[in-house]
Amino acid sequence: MRITSVIILVSLLSCGPKPHSNLGVDDWSGTTIDGSQVQLKDIDTNAVILNFYSPICLPCIEELPSLEKFYQEVKQKQAVMFLAVEPNLERNGIDNVNTNDIAKIQSLLIERVKQDVKRYGIQIPILIMNKPFLIEQNQIVTGTPETLFFRTQPLRLHYNFIGPISIATNSADLEKSSRYQFAISKLNETLISDNYKPREGY
Repeated sequence: MRITSVIILVSLLSCGPKPHSNLGVDDWSGTTIDGSQVQLKDIDTNAVILNFYSPICLPCIEELPSLEKFYQEVKQKQAVMFLAVEPNLERNGIDNVNTNDIAKIQSLLIERVKQDVKRYGIQIPILIMNKPFLIEQNQIVTGTPETLFFRTQPLRLHYNFIGPISIATNSADLEKSSRYQFAISKLNETLISDNYKPREGY
């Protein structure tokens, strides 16, 4: 009887949630369109927002006007936001290129998203995610657009907003957009973190 109780207790302990679980996101990194490397866990801020984007995703493009407004809110609150792109050529509209060269893939993706920066006037910093990051049904990010809200120190996912935060194109419509207002509320929640303390030297 005592042995059975011990086995049950050990089973319960091993199945419990791990404290500060971050689902492996502290390994996430990316390359900006100017070639700088970014390790998400090293960003010194109280919140990190990633909006996953693809140049061939119509809802992503429709979301851009409201996303730019949201980015201004993020900056005002001294958080960090990126428009994040999966390191996959075909899913970003680059066909008929067969290469496993990581540098080549990044270079082609950077050139592709630069076209959108110019076409749509994108102000949000862009991050090409580094492999082995994937967008899949069984991964943290399941599609585009999708916006992840991270608290920091340690980096951990607070909320995953699926779909466009809004397709409103002006401030008046954004004020009436329940999805946009919900995204703002999640941003404010994410900023509330007792763990965050600016690092010395920043």
